[in-house]
Amino acid sequence: MTMQETLITAARAAALNAHAPYSRFAVGAAVLLADGRIVTGANFENASYGLSLCAETVALATVNSAGDFRDVVEIGVIGGAMDAEGRPTGTAPVGPCGRCRQVINEAAQIGGRDIVVWCGAAEGDAVERYLLSELLPHAFGPADLGLGPKASSRGCRSPAKAGAQSRAFGSRTRCHPCNVRIWAPAFAGERRVSPPSMPQRTAHRPTRHSRATLPRRACARHNSAAPERCDAPP
Repeated sequence: MTMQETLITAARAAALNAHAPYSRFAVGAAVLLADGRIVTGANFENASYGLSLCAETVALATVNSAGDFRDVVEIGVIGGAMDAEGRPTGTAPVGPCGRCRQVINEAAQIGGRDIVVWCGAAEGDAVERYLLSELLPHAFGPADLGLGPKASSRGCRSPAKAGAQSRAFGSRTRCHPCNVRIWAPAFAGERRVSPPSMPQRTAHRPTRHSRATLPRRACARHNSAAPERCDAPP
């Protein structure tokens, strides 16, 4: 039996224990660890719908409680509508929801690998193989906050790329009078000056009629003087 078949079989067995009286849709997940162990989970619904847990989240939380969150290598997922006896049915492959893809990404970036995701059906032989980076490209995760090793997943942004994107939306600078660190949003037409202590344009959005040289940036406490603007209509 291949690893794909092993994971799908384990996920199907887990789905039999799904607590899904509201959606009547059972999901099972099986997580392969680096040492060959397999940890399973099933969806666990709640009368307060927002508190329901997906099978992938249950399985990964179990992995984490055993201290193996960094060792996730592959995950198999199946699902289907429940019959009268509570067994999942259907031949169409089922994949992780968006929330679960984000949870899987947490394990991917912490472990530094692009996790393989097998999407199977409750019945039949249909199985689809994906890398997490294909299911969740350009994912936000621990690496963006400086945690964990640099992940190999194509969906994980490198620190350099993340920094470039951050600068596109603004930058940190200091208030000229009191030297307090402030956030300066970037607007179209704004010209950056280095270092931050040198005069810069104000953070207001310039219009096509605004051409005046404006004062240095200041924090809310010292920003009493409104920047000069021309009187031309927008």
